Amino acid sequence: MRSPFSAIHWRNRIVVSLLAIALHPAAVSSVRAQTKVYKSAKGYQLTYPSGWQLLNAKDRAAIGEAGSRVHININLSDVDVLIHAPLTDPIRNINVSVSPYIVPATPYFLDEYKRLLPQQLSKSGASGPPQNLDVRLTKVSRYDAILATWTDDMPGVGKVWEEQFVIAGISHTFIVTCTSEADSSALAAPIFAKILATFQIDKEPPPTGSARIHQILQEAKSRKPENDRIGAALQEILARQPQSFSEFKKQCADLRIVLDESDALEKRKRQMLADLKVQFGDDAYVSGLFDELRTMEDLSDKMEPVWRGMIACSGILVSAPSSKQDTYHTICVDPAQQQISLIVPEISAAVQKLQSDIQRFGVSLPPDVLRVITQ
Repeated sequence: MRSPFSAIHWRNRIVVSLLAIALHPAAVSSVRAQTKVYKSAKGYQLTYPSGWQLLNAKDRAAIGEAGSRVHININLSDVDVLIHAPLTDPIRNINVSVSPYIVPATPYFLDEYKRLLPQQLSKSGASGPPQNLDVRLTKVSRYDAILATWTDDMPGVGKVWEEQFVIAGISHTFIVTCTSEADSSALAAPIFAKILATFQIDKEPPPTGSARIHQILQEAKSRKPENDRIGAALQEILARQPQSFSEFKKQCADLRIVLDESDALEKRKRQMLADLKVQFGDDAYVSGLFDELRTMEDLSDKMEPVWRGMIACSGILVSAPSSKQDTYHTICVDPAQQQISLIVPEISAAVQKLQSDIQRFGVSLPPDVLRVITQ
């Protein structure tokens, strides 16, 4: 699976450079009236100061033209919004990108971010490595975040000061980058802080692709203790050797409770497998593995009616004479075991085929997915 950082866009410095070229004071002779609240369709909102402007279609065209003059091909679709202060500082702006990957604010991701940031910046137009780089965990409004601050020299612009916040939502990561001329960073920082204090995650779009896969795997991991507990309980109950009808009745009562718990979990597992298959798309090998997992679920489902039948049999014998109850093994247990004996070989064959195909095609799957499907 790709690193989540590979989906974070690092184009802000190029945008900033082109802002300086394209949006000179003559191009912004008046301040248009704007609402101070920006509410994104990508699931967040923030407010911005009076006099600041949203980058509009005309501005985007100007930046694209400036890019062609300096031979830079920039895709502004990477940036969800760019809000700038054209009459205060032609460089000062805040922009937001939304990544479909989850990058939580944890020490592990902090270290990865710190390691990769200089490499990414070097690919994005910096004239040298970032100076005064500081990377740490912080808060943005009520959200945990990774914060990086640095200064560097940008061709055509001069020395700039930047700070970037990486904020994980439920299904997406929001990357907020603030930029100012280095000489005016002391004035810009409090303004950026006020804007960031209003940042709010609303209803995010449904996750897709890698973000959805990550979400499913996280749910699978969270459900593993429950799955292990139910599996162990089921094995313990079925391994009992009742010596009397009362013991058999107790076995069936316990079995009913565990099967009821298992039903809900198995239904959810089926939904998760189907969703994972959809997210992986048209990969024939991966699709085949998920089909085999569904086959195993189908075979497993054949066993439940057998156990339910045995439970129903015990219920019927409760009102029968004791002499009839004593034949519970012949009437209830033996038929169930005969039916199970026909299903077990099918399950064993399906397991062997799955294991064989995982060895052959498992490289098509990320390790965390393999761990889930082989549990």
